[in-house]
Formats: sequence, structure tokens, C-alpha cells
Amino acid sequence: EKQKIAAEYYALLNSVSLGKSIDYIPDSVSDEYIKRLQSADFKSRIVAYQDIGRDWINSRKLFDFIKNEVSLKYNVEGDSDNTKEVREAMNALASSGLIEYSDFFKEIKSNAMDKKIADQVEDSEKILFRRAVQGSIIHSEVAVNPQESWKVNQLARTVLFSEPKLREGAAKNIYLNFIGNTYLLDTLASLLEKEAFKSNYATGMNANFHEWICRILGDSKDKKYLDLLNRAQKDARVESVRKYAVKYYKVLSKN
Repeated sequence: EKQKIAAEYYALLNSVSLGKSIDYIPDSVSDEYIKRLQSADFKSRIVAYQDIGRDWINSRKLFDFIKNEVSLKYNVEGDSDNTKEVREAMNALASSGLIEYSDFFKEIKSNAMDKKIADQVEDSEKILFRRAVQGSIIHSEVAVNPQESWKVNQLARTVLFSEPKLREGAAKNIYLNFIGNTYLLDTLASLLEKEAFKSNYATGMNANFHEWICRILGDSKDKKYLDLLNRAQKDARVESVRKYAVKYYKVLSKN
């Protein structure tokens, strides 16, 4: 598994010109997460760990806090809530993609008295190494637009350079939260233009992502995307993308 992930990593490095990983996320984001993790309510802490695991954060301040929490709790026996919380915290820590935590997971594997916690290490390591690959793109300084927020830039990097599932997730985020952002809309329109009309393997792999783009452009209420949707409904290589383009061309025409 690790060899496969390493191969993916080098393939990605060869496919795009990556900048160095940057500290671009405001401290207020990690501070808010830390505040949630300090809650006296068990369920609130669990939800916070799960949210961190789904988010794309590269704050050492936050993840060092989580590492310390795991250090204090992973050898507390006989408490099912503690076991659940430690396992969630381990996955949140792994979501950092910071390889420096790999030795800490090995320490847990060797020393944990709770078998469930020791067994969790394997899954957490898989998350860690995969996030390291993905984060090398998502947290790089490529495609940074100083006029846009950190989150908008992160989403732009994700749709520009990531794997299909991550692109789809970013597109859904854009649809729900940033559908009025011209920079992101233009980025998506450019990608549809460049990718959806080509006859190759990548076009098929990204069909769901291209469907999302049609939906976003169609619901954007910006008529400048009508021409692109019109061409996509006729000439996009994947049938499902053509169907989405037909639907959202009509939506945009009426808006």
C-alpha cells in the first residue's frame, strides 16, 4: 500500500509543477478547532475530530495539540468512550498528511495496551500517507490568487490538480458555498473546456466532476456560460456529461 501511494506521489510530481507547502490557513481556523476539542462534552469532541478529518488543514499547532491529546489518552484502559475518542483523534492526526507523525503512530502500535487502539494504527497510517500525497498539491503555493480567500485558493488547487474524487468533493463544496465566486466559476469553466471534449481515459474518469461543473455553471445565473454549456450538450465526449449540459443549459437560459 505504501509503495502504491509513493508511486502516485511521484506521478503527481511529474504531472504538475508544485510549489512548496505553505502556511496559508489563518490561525483562527486552528484556534477554533482547538477550542472545540477542549469541550467538556464527549460528543462535541468526537464531531470536531471528524470535521478535522474531512477538512484540509496543515496547521502544526492544531495537530501537535491532537498528538498531545492522544499521548495522554491512548494507554487509558477499560473506557470505551476513551477508546473511541483516541481512534477518532488518531485519524484526525493522520489527516494532516504530515509524515513527521509516522514515528508517533509506530510508538502507539508498540505501546498501546488497548488492542483496538493498536489495530487502528494501520488505518491511520494509510490515511497519513495518502493525505501526504494529496496535500502536496492542495497545500502548495500553485494557483494562489492573492485577491481570494485561503479557502477559495485551496478549492482552486483541488479542482486543478487533484484526483477525480477530490475534485468532485471540491466541486460540491463550491456548489454549496461558493457558487457566486467568479474566480472559481471561471476556473471550472476552463477545465470543462479543456477536458470534457477530449477522447481519452482521463475524460471518462472525470465525468462526474464534469457533470458537477455543468450543474454549477447552470445554477450560477451567469449567462456568459451559456455558450460553453451549449457546446457541451452537443460535443462533450461522455454521454452523461452531455445530458447534464442539456439540463443546465435550459436552467441557465431561464434564470
